[in-house]
Amino acid sequence: MGNLGGAGLLCIFGGPGLFWNFGGAGLLCIFGGPGLFWNFGGAGLFCIFGGPGLFWNFGGAGLFCTFGGPGLFCIFGGAGLSWNFGGAGLFWIFGGPGLFWNFGGAGLFCTFGGAGLFWITFGGDLISCSFGGDVLSRSHRRGSLSLIIESKV
Repeated sequence: MGNLGGAGLLCIFGGPGLFWNFGGAGLLCIFGGPGLFWNFGGAGLFCIFGGPGLFWNFGGAGLFCTFGGPGLFCIFGGAGLSWNFGGAGLFWIFGGPGLFWNFGGAGLFCTFGGAGLFWITFGGDLISCSFGGDVLSRSHRRGSLSLIIESKV
């Protein structure tokens, strides 16, 4: 259970312990080394700020990168699956060619703009928007919320 060095199970600052916090080869290294749960760097599984970890938050090539990199669930950038603000993700929210764009781009379920299948716009043409059992068919009146409601029942 060494705290500053050695080979203890819960070494905090150094050594080959299981739960190293700042360096070495521990399982839960927080700041460096090849640990499983590195937080700031290295090649750990749950790297938070850098490295090729699985759950990187700010950069690298992790699966759940939050701000950058090619992670699966990148939130602000990169080529992740569920990017929210940029990149080529599947669930982009504000832009890009994602499938479920909400505000723009060419996604399938664009909410406010773009070329999506289920656009929900407040001006221009509405294209096959569905709200429950009703289908809002295409409106040819631009600049207004003129809707044609067709019941599926």
